Amino acid sequence: MSGQDPAAVLPCNFLLTAMTGSGPDDPAVQPAAQQVRTGRSRHERSALAEALLSGPHAQQAPQWLLEAAVAADLEPKAETYHVEGGMTLVALALGHPSCPASLQDTTLKRCTLEQLALLGSPRAGEQLAGAIAEELRIRGGATPPMTPQLLEMPTPAQIVLRRGPLHDLVFEAARDTLPVAPDPDELDADGDTKEWLRRYKGACAAWESMWRQILGRHPERHRELVRWADGTDAKWTVRNELLGSLPWAVEPGLLAELAAADLERFPLEILVAEACRMRRAGSDEEQVLAHFAEELSALTDEEQIDFSTFLGLRSTILLDRRCHAPVAWVQGAASGAWRHLLNPTQAKDGYQLAPWRTPAATLAGLATMFAETAARALPFWEPEERYSAISPREVVWVREIVLHLPTVTDDVKAGIRPIVHEARKRLSAHHPGFPPRHDHRRELEEILDTIERVLADPPPSVGGDRRRTALGAPDKVTVHESAVWRAAGE
Repeated sequence: MSGQDPAAVLPCNFLLTAMTGSGPDDPAVQPAAQQVRTGRSRHERSALAEALLSGPHAQQAPQWLLEAAVAADLEPKAETYHVEGGMTLVALALGHPSCPASLQDTTLKRCTLEQLALLGSPRAGEQLAGAIAEELRIRGGATPPMTPQLLEMPTPAQIVLRRGPLHDLVFEAARDTLPVAPDPDELDADGDTKEWLRRYKGACAAWESMWRQILGRHPERHRELVRWADGTDAKWTVRNELLGSLPWAVEPGLLAELAAADLERFPLEILVAEACRMRRAGSDEEQVLAHFAEELSALTDEEQIDFSTFLGLRSTILLDRRCHAPVAWVQGAASGAWRHLLNPTQAKDGYQLAPWRTPAATLAGLATMFAETAARALPFWEPEERYSAISPREVVWVREIVLHLPTVTDDVKAGIRPIVHEARKRLSAHHPGFPPRHDHRRELEEILDTIERVLADPPPSVGGDRRRTALGAPDKVTVHESAVWRAAGE
């Protein structure tokens, strides 16, 4: 074997061991370098190139070695047993002190978006991460308005953000080139209002889905994204998705801040309702503005715009709806953004019960805050003359009030009883309106039964005792009632 090239016969593992602690001029380095040039096994060439670049040639490396390292990681994977790695060798070569800008530039342009995301991990150096970010901004181009189609054919930013974690520079570049909020003016429906509304709702749902995916993939960036989104069209989407879709994954302090900020929006609903009721009673806009001048001066610019929009409604139907604004807000919150916070033991992440980061005592405190806020909506409830079927959404908020208030006072009971009476009437077979769906009817009966138990005299105790009273006496509760209570969140 004396006439053979030593690199052709020396085993890869032997060379790797021999290079441990070696300098660039040590005897083991030359045959290892030759094997990188001529070896047939991609796996062995990659292992040797990585050892050379992180060992003997860590400070200075020939360009051919850097190019070979890139080629070994990016070439087609012909070996079926090879498991795709994390672009470690390319990252090592492109982040090397000897790597020329030309090699870095051409290599990044060759990479797929998934490969760019792998290269742009938190381990990437600042220079390499900056180059990846610049490449991503180039590929991103102009940011389009969000549409449902972009969930199926995502933009470069969406694809990169599906992986994580990412280096700060890469994450920021992807975030800044995401699709923007849906633009209602760009939705062409040929004058068909119903079609336009359908498309706009679909685009808004896609916008929410995009942010839900990003927030779920990057939990370590929740607070950062909340700060960034303030003042943008993404502000309330980011906040609502964290509060309503992923609350178990949110850091406890941030979750409490988001919940408190959400409830701080409620006073505007009361102000709008009171103003619209003045309009309904015959006052003009100037009289309403003068009456609420002090309250209006405390509103933000955004809130003042919203208030003016509602106050200027010409449709009596829309104006009447805003007279019930606090009730509508609480109904939506109890069935939407707050549903998991109010029933944390029933929250599911996929098919499994959600593992909450926030302690149970903190969650209970947030539920009490919601109940106290929701109780303020009771005076604004009015029966509606309509024939649509009643849904659980219309009464579930009342159940949350009676279950989470520290004390159910007589005033609260007085506000709740008409709501329960109206709901029972609409469930009656003699009511002229449409009947509810079968599953809705059963859920409605269970909700109303729970509320009525709490309203019963003598008043039940607070806390856990009241919850047991709502369920029924221990010696009389049925298996079905027990299952119903568990489904309600306890």
